[in-house]
Amino acid sequence: MPRRVAITGLGLVSPLGCDVASVWTALCDGQSAIRWLSPTDLPRLATTLNSPLPGALVQECAASDFIDRKSLRSMDRATVFGAVAACRCGTDCGLDFAAIAPGRLGAFVGTHGRGYDPTDFQTAVRACSEDTVLNLAQFGASGQQQVNPTWLLKGLGNGVLFFVTSKYGAIGPNGNFPAGGVSGTVAIGEAARAITRGYLDAAFAGGYDSLFEADRIEMLRAARLLASGTDGVAAEVVDRPFDSRRNGFAPSEGAAFVMLEEMTHARDRGATVYAEVTGYGLNAASGNGLEPSARGFSVALQRALHEAGSVGPDGIVAHGLATVVSDCAEALGIRDALGEAGARVPVTALQAALGNTGAAAGAIDTIIGVQAIAAGCLPAMINLDDPDPRCALTFVTRDVQTNGPLNSIAVNSANLGGAHAALVVQRA
Repeated sequence: MPRRVAITGLGLVSPLGCDVASVWTALCDGQSAIRWLSPTDLPRLATTLNSPLPGALVQECAASDFIDRKSLRSMDRATVFGAVAACRCGTDCGLDFAAIAPGRLGAFVGTHGRGYDPTDFQTAVRACSEDTVLNLAQFGASGQQQVNPTWLLKGLGNGVLFFVTSKYGAIGPNGNFPAGGVSGTVAIGEAARAITRGYLDAAFAGGYDSLFEADRIEMLRAARLLASGTDGVAAEVVDRPFDSRRNGFAPSEGAAFVMLEEMTHARDRGATVYAEVTGYGLNAASGNGLEPSARGFSVALQRALHEAGSVGPDGIVAHGLATVVSDCAEALGIRDALGEAGARVPVTALQAALGNTGAAAGAIDTIIGVQAIAAGCLPAMINLDDPDPRCALTFVTRDVQTNGPLNSIAVNSANLGGAHAALVVQRA
């Protein structure tokens, strides 16, 4: 018999909150976490924010409840979110980690990659600069002593993987995936395959990110991927996936982890089984410039459905990047993958409420997909007032709800480098 993969734990950190139930309620109520941000909100980006930026910030994640003070000093903002989400997942699953055989617990992490906190250098750089020119000799002689000594540790791209493997003894096969928007989805898919193939009995899987780094914001602005609004427009409505007025996304941050467990292992210990991961697809297909392609979305979804043994899902949590090119490509890819049914399957997207959470997006979408299966409905999309006729799908809105039970949900993901990934989660 093939080994089945159960989801037995959920952990979440998001701009709408850090409790899965409350985030689900907020999404179903049509709330948005996106606000106009200024240098006061983001002192790290003070030199970059020459105009208000629409974005969604995590307000509080109770980090000190989960992470010791010494570890916190060596973590950047995104790493803190990832560690907290993993800890929440570890608590929720109820596993006795000490009882798992050595090497049978793993960790698969979708990461934001290399990061840094410019405030670690600002004092030293300013003290050794004159008329915005840095004096390297002076910096070497006296400036280095003013640099935060933990800057290198805070910038490592495997901080959460290290934290999880150390804290929980996850010394089995593991992976770290710095792959942008597909990172969290790939982490869950690869962890599920490791369990299916018999390498592991359980694994942490998820992703974490914060797009609020000066170089990333500048790059996204230069590529014209960030949402913009005119004077007087509320920030809550500028991120509009699949709407004819869409012009980009709002940057965001967050983290999400699920505990994956071999089904018999989970049931033998009486675990709560939220859902089952039944399919995973991964594909590389370049689109128009930086953006995803219809072929990429289609092939990834087809592969996930083939692995799941499913003709089609009962609902889809779309990537919904809110750019003109990507949303059209995703809609076409869904219709291509599902045939005639593609135009009828209920589709939602969370980005209008949460912003673009980068490497965390696929894992957050997976958790919301699991909640949708339990509730029998998908949360309605907000800001979809005038659907683009080129994106001919059945979108879940206040006026168009899902009908009937949801036994399986597909999750779509893509990055800005041509990678596309899809998952299928199913009622256990």
